Formats: sequence, structure tokens, C-alpha cells
Amino acid sequence: MRLLAEIVQDRLNGPQVLCDAWAGGRISGRDLRPLIPDTWLYVDWPERVIGADKWVQLFRAAGFLTIPYGLSRPDSAMTVFRGATADRRSGMSWTTDLSRADQFRQRHSWHAPTAIYRTVAPPDAVLALLERRGEGPPEVVVDPRMLAIVEQVGPLHPQRFRHDG
Repeated sequence: MRLLAEIVQDRLNGPQVLCDAWAGGRISGRDLRPLIPDTWLYVDWPERVIGADKWVQLFRAAGFLTIPYGLSRPDSAMTVFRGATADRRSGMSWTTDLSRADQFRQRHSWHAPTAIYRTVAPPDAVLALLERRGEGPPEVVVDPRMLAIVEQVGPLHPQRFRHDG
């Protein structure tokens, strides 16, 4: 598909390319289904490119998505975790694996103090289950507006500093 080539070519702006194509009527909700997972997984922080509101609109237009294909939509609430800075504790990307959340907590600790956060995502909040090949359980993509309580699990870890030289 030509649009996928555009998204891949402009990797960092791929989410914006996809959003503009959908908002401009170049593609339908059905066309979004194969494009969203690749676009989402191809960028380190896709939510930062177009924001949660636009991503939620795209995911809702496409319907529930999974990689690998064929995973079932959750039929009950899921306890999920996220490693993040305090100001990003309610984002879209979560995991069911506490150790994976801790890996992200450590990754983000270059920017500010970090912690692991936990929430219970109702089934309707889960937009996608997307697994990067070889990286363990699927990422749980949620509509952050539907998360009632996000609580810190364990301590707040201090910001790490780089020592150049």
C-alpha cells in the first residue's frame, strides 16, 4: 500500500501521516486496521506525535486490533502496569508484565524520577494487544480517559544522570 510506504519513509511523523490520511478521507476505518499496528509499533513514543485523543479516534474507527492476529478482546477487566514519569502515568501503553513495566521505568529515568504504575483497564478501554516480535507479552493499548484509578506501585526512583567524558 502506498500510504504504508509514506509512513515508513517518514518514520517519526508516520502517525501524523496516518492521521492526516484518515481525517482527509483518503482511507476508511477498515483501511486503518492493517496500518495502525505497524505505525504504532514503528515509533518509540507514538502517543507524543499526535496525542492520545487522535490515537483513540483512529483505534476506535479501526476496531479492536491484535498482533499476533486472532487474539481475543478481553472479556473482563485487566490489571496492567506502566513504567513512567509521574506526568506520563496515564498514557496509552501498558503491559501485563511487571518486569516489562520496570524496564520502561528504567528507560524513562533519564528524563525525570520514575515509578511503576498500576491500573485496572475495563474491557472497553482496551483498544489493542500489540506484540513486538521477541519482546514478550503484547503491549496493552488503552483509552487513558477510561482508566479510573492509576496508582503508584513501589517507590519513586530518582532521575539518572549521564556522565559524559
